[in-house]
Amino acid sequence: MKNLKTLLFSFIFLAFISCESDSDTEITNPEDEVSIDYFIQRTLNNDGSTFSYSTYELANNRISSVSSSNMQSTSEYFYDNGKISSILNYTSGTLSTKSTFSYENNNLVEYKIEKYNPDVINKIEKHTFLHTSDTIFSEYTYSQDGTNYQLSKQSKIKLVNDNRVYFEEANTTTTDIDVSEMTYDQNDNPLTETTYLKFDNFPPTVAQMSYSNNKSSYGMIMKNTFGKKNLMLLYHLQTNAVNLFKVKILGNSNLVAYQTNWASDVYNFEVTNEVNQNNYNSKTVYKTYDNNGLLSSFEHEFFFN
Repeated sequence: MKNLKTLLFSFIFLAFISCESDSDTEITNPEDEVSIDYFIQRTLNNDGSTFSYSTYELANNRISSVSSSNMQSTSEYFYDNGKISSILNYTSGTLSTKSTFSYENNNLVEYKIEKYNPDVINKIEKHTFLHTSDTIFSEYTYSQDGTNYQLSKQSKIKLVNDNRVYFEEANTTTTDIDVSEMTYDQNDNPLTETTYLKFDNFPPTVAQMSYSNNKSSYGMIMKNTFGKKNLMLLYHLQTNAVNLFKVKILGNSNLVAYQTNWASDVYNFEVTNEVNQNNYNSKTVYKTYDNNGLLSSFEHEFFFN
């Protein structure tokens, strides 16, 4: 499938084998309010030491700023009327990209990314969303001058209870139509994700997820930052590198297992969660293995007030 060719190390979907720590069990007082001051995302070496990290500062459990370990990359998040309005990314103190979110009737209608080189816009990417009663139609266009835009992709998105159940994307330069469908459990966690090329007889790729009874700190932060519906509309814009556990951004609970019908005898993932007294995870470690051993790993650690 064309849209899956960008995956890390040229593999498509991997098989998860999950592993929970002893502390990843249901905790009392699950409805207690929590406040997270910041969290750190670390990329780890094979011996568990830190290769690099980014610190996400929070205000009201949503992201306010991000800084990398070498301080060459930073980001600032801005909100208007309780909704994410813009993200400014800097490299060595110089603005590199600016993302803006535009709304009508509380619905996201445009997501735009301006790219600078070094301080002059050299490309604009724009995603527009037309909301109808049962389907959201999206177009991806890009421009070099901010005036003349070229259409690249057209998409259809269907949501049920603000959960993305169907996505279809057509590339304007090919006849390919990529499709993905998702189902959810009773806690609105993605349960299955099926990806295939429409009108093709090639078997679909089916991924299956499972979760603990604990609450996801990362999922809570992402929903507070972007809004659940926005996450569903922008989900396909994330990297397809499966060792980054793309689906974790949508879960209300902690991901503990993932299985797929693709290359399950070659690759597997391991997820380890540590949970605090408020029933939220305080740390999650994600590991990817192949037949040669540990391939990559990273972790999220959350610091509560």
